Amino acid sequence: MNFSENLRRLRKAKDIKQEALAEAMNVSRQTVSKWENGTAMPDFKKLNALAEYFGVTMDELLGFSNDKNNNDNINDYTKEYINELITLENMQSSEKIKELYKKLKTCAVIFCVALAVIIFFMISINNQIDNLKSQINNVQSPQIIQDDSDDSPGNTHDMSDDASYEVLSFDKDKPWLANVCFTYAPETYSNSLKVTLEVPQDDNKTKELEFERKGGKFVLETQLDATIKGNYTLLAKDDSNTSTIDLTPDYASEYFNVDNYISTVTYKNTYLQFKAEDSNNVKFNLNSKQELEKAHLKIYSSKNKDKVLFEKDCRVADNTVFLGYLKAKIDYELILTNVDFEISATDKNGVKYIYYTNVSFDLSDEEIGSVETDNEQYEIEFPNGKTIINNSYDD
Repeated sequence: MNFSENLRRLRKAKDIKQEALAEAMNVSRQTVSKWENGTAMPDFKKLNALAEYFGVTMDELLGFSNDKNNNDNINDYTKEYINELITLENMQSSEKIKELYKKLKTCAVIFCVALAVIIFFMISINNQIDNLKSQINNVQSPQIIQDDSDDSPGNTHDMSDDASYEVLSFDKDKPWLANVCFTYAPETYSNSLKVTLEVPQDDNKTKELEFERKGGKFVLETQLDATIKGNYTLLAKDDSNTSTIDLTPDYASEYFNVDNYISTVTYKNTYLQFKAEDSNNVKFNLNSKQELEKAHLKIYSSKNKDKVLFEKDCRVADNTVFLGYLKAKIDYELILTNVDFEISATDKNGVKYIYYTNVSFDLSDEEIGSVETDNEQYEIEFPNGKTIINNSYDD
């Protein structure tokens, strides 16, 4: 009985289907079918596995006698067949090893080339980074700003020209809070430069706020209480120098400014008179875009502000205060020493804007030849009692 018949017999004796045997041997059912019909022969490893699976010897599986007398006399054909199977298996293994070696050799070459390319790019990138660092160091090499107090002939740059501020907006609910942007843009500065702003506080102390570097400028955006009096000091510090700049905002002029038109005035018989014309008026320019509701005029001596010489309510239209007709008895000596005008206007939110100006008259035989205003002052009173006062002087 040959191998194919033995295999079929052993399988049926064990009541195993071809599919189950194929699954156990890790082959297809068609392969098992070919073994059983003699058109194919398993390799040595599969023969060994089949013998173990069915619990028989290799001789029994191959169809040789199990007689004890013939156990030691397996014919040469069997030995040769087994040896050929072993040789074939070894050859196949050798071919697989050779093929694997070729693949590994190819992979090794590819890996070496890839590694060389990576190393090349890393060296190239490092060189580019070094070049960039060198360029940055050249651009930002330490250059110390000279203090503006230096009066040497070679120092003509005023540091205060490098600093500025802009009031961006006012808080709608708390109009005394201003959103301000401070900017410091020096021509040159060192890498270690740190810029801060000392801001006055209610407790007579100061708070230090730090600027943020943006490009070649230092910028600080913050909300501040415009009613707190005191100086704002910009500090520019580096490793070897500290410079200061006064950067106190003129808050009142940011809230409003005026255009005054006081010209049609006469002085006769100790009476200062404004004609009932619209030409004498003060235009209030409010940045809040609010609308004025009422206005008031006071005139008093520059030397004694407690002594009111004249006062009246004024008509308001289009945020312009019209002084209207005025006849105030003022001594000739007071006219010569100047008088102060206080013109106040209140908007719909209860914010009061006050404009002070010193008025001087050019008299000729008690006739007024011209009127000049100077030494102006702006003041704002908020409904909660907070105030802002700033002075500005006309050149």
